[in-house]
Amino acid sequence: MQGDTEIPLFLLEEPLFADILRWRTRCVAHFLERLRDLIKGIRAECKLSAALVPPVKIGHDATAPRAWLAAQTYRAFAPVVDTLHCVIHWDADVVAYDTRRARDQINASNPDCELCVHVAAYGKRRPEEIASLVQAARGQGADSIGFFCHDLLNDEMIAAITALRH
Repeated sequence: MQGDTEIPLFLLEEPLFADILRWRTRCVAHFLERLRDLIKGIRAECKLSAALVPPVKIGHDATAPRAWLAAQTYRAFAPVVDTLHCVIHWDADVVAYDTRRARDQINASNPDCELCVHVAAYGKRRPEEIASLVQAARGQGADSIGFFCHDLLNDEMIAAITALRH
């Protein structure tokens, strides 16, 4: 495949591939469910979380998006984890859209599953953008916010994030 624009046609023309993806999703969800049960059996207060990348977005490392191929699905994973992390490294409008999409999918299967949206706080991001990214995620149903690449933050970015608490 040369790109994700081929996915819909590929799935229509090769139904076996869609079946394989559904099987992968069931296997991953089953694994997470068993893992959660094992963890809770050892220490009940521990939480299990999983990080997902929206299905058609380029990753933070500029790789081609393949979350759909890895069988990442908010709807299938929400019942078997405590928190789903949604990694969105784009502008506020995309953060809002992808947060709403994630929240709707989570609500469809387990509204009690927490949603933590991770926004970019590095690279071309500027301190004055942080508040709008957080508002975009919170306004569309994020329970919490993570700031990706915290190890790359300069003093101005840390100050902008810290100011959000007040």
